[in-house]
Amino acid sequence: MFGLFGKRKRASATQAPPRVDADLRVYVIGDIHGRLDLLLKLLEKIAEDRAAHNTARHEMIFLGDYLDRGDQSRELLDLLSQGPIDGFDTTYLRGNHEDYLLRFLKDTADTESWLYYGGANTLISYGIPVSPLEDDPDRLIVI
Repeated sequence: MFGLFGKRKRASATQAPPRVDADLRVYVIGDIHGRLDLLLKLLEKIAEDRAAHNTARHEMIFLGDYLDRGDQSRELLDLLSQGPIDGFDTTYLRGNHEDYLLRFLKDTADTESWLYYGGANTLISYGIPVSPLEDDPDRLIVI
């Protein structure tokens, strides 16, 4: 257990550990990075798990990093933007890769860095031609 500024603090012997209510099942998903194919497989497994556990409430939390790196960012965002997953209270958080995209949209001065860290794959998924990924971010060029 961590307190302010990440310093470890001791749990009191009488303090109960955090827990989820017995009638709630929570699924947490992070770092999808443009891999709709893998997300769909995971959602199938979650549906199977949900069917195997009879709980009153189901929650799905997405931790962000939906785009970049994989080649299906557009399709993935299209799916997630349709709204909550059926039968789940759904929460969508923003990750650092979404922050990179928003900074890029506001100011393209650091284009090469965002492209190098996966932004090129996101742009390609939207049909925007960019150079192939390289090991050297200075060599990336928007075509």
